[in-house]
Amino acid sequence: MIGRTILLKAAGVNTRLAAINAAKLTTSIKPSFNSSSSSSSSSVQRYYSSSTQQGFKIVETKAEDLPKNNRPTSPHLTIYKLPQPAILSITHRATGIAMGLGLFGLAGLAITGTDIPLFIEQFKTLYPSLVIPTKFCVAFPVAFHSLSGVRHLVCHCHHDHSDNNWFIQFPNTNIIFWDATLKGIEVKSAETSGWIIVGVATAISLVLSFVTISSA
Repeated sequence: MIGRTILLKAAGVNTRLAAINAAKLTTSIKPSFNSSSSSSSSSVQRYYSSSTQQGFKIVETKAEDLPKNNRPTSPHLTIYKLPQPAILSITHRATGIAMGLGLFGLAGLAITGTDIPLFIEQFKTLYPSLVIPTKFCVAFPVAFHSLSGVRHLVCHCHHDHSDNNWFIQFPNTNIIFWDATLKGIEVKSAETSGWIIVGVATAISLVLSFVTISSA
């Protein structure tokens, strides 16, 4: 562009000389422009290089683009270890459900006219090796649920501040436990009493498993 302007203004002068001068002028201007551009580019490069060395980086990411870790919500049964009182509490409810289903099952068989004693004798004859394990499976829910129920009644009683009586509150009634205390609800005490319940229930179930009641 500068070369053209000089050529137009050089009317009446040697065209070749004007072209040479224009070329020289253009050449003299370009280095200064390139030098400025190079200096500016160099300073920008140093700036980003300094930022990179410090480890500073800003990244904008949409929420839907974030990686999905599929982490369970804590506490979760796959990662949370249940304490012993919680396990025994679940066992207490499970044994209660088992006894209820067994009772309704026997009642249903009785209603249909099934000879239950004959069915039991046939089971003993066909599967003699399963008699003791079956008796244990029947005795343990009864023993454990009964002992655990008494433990809950004693440990979960409330204190009547009006006359210093211990009682358990049921709808519209109070059952008095004169010797009951609020001891045993601490973690260590609850675990100790829980193991005692398991041990006693197991012992009772084993004894009942080897006891035979004759119908004579």
